[in-house]
Amino acid sequence: MTKSLSLPRRIARIGLPIAAIVAFAGFAGAPKTLPSGEPAPALALSLHGGEDFDLQAQDGVTVLNFWASWCPSCREEIPELEAVHASLEGGQDRIVGLALDARSMVSAGRMGLSMPQGLVDQPTLDSFRVELLPTTIVVDREGRVRETFVGAITEDRLHQAIAEARE
Repeated sequence: MTKSLSLPRRIARIGLPIAAIVAFAGFAGAPKTLPSGEPAPALALSLHGGEDFDLQAQDGVTVLNFWASWCPSCREEIPELEAVHASLEGGQDRIVGLALDARSMVSAGRMGLSMPQGLVDQPTLDSFRVELLPTTIVVDREGRVRETFVGAITEDRLHQAIAEARE
């Protein structure tokens, strides 16, 4: 015979863990991204293959995609990013992948990434307020942040953000 818990104990047993989860979620809040319309932080680095990249020297819209090979959502959005990259080739707009670790850089080719890739450090992540992966930041030709996406992005939504950044 099982002993039944009193109502207050049942509420405490179920309610306290739920309250803790809700409190933590409220405390953690949404990631604090860069404000739209503000200048993007400086970013200059060497891309895989030796090309120098300077965000402030770009003539078109630049999409920065912060990612890692161990991130499931990052892997999920690769076909979407690659489709946008293919449609932008030859123009002034571009997507640049920014890997969090050297292992991801090595994995990029095996994962089907043909867009330019660079390796970033913690100070860069901090300056761009990257808290979760993937994070995609759209920067207009004047070097202002137009939009930040946290989580996997779709091809259509990214095309729309690029078009809006061109205006």
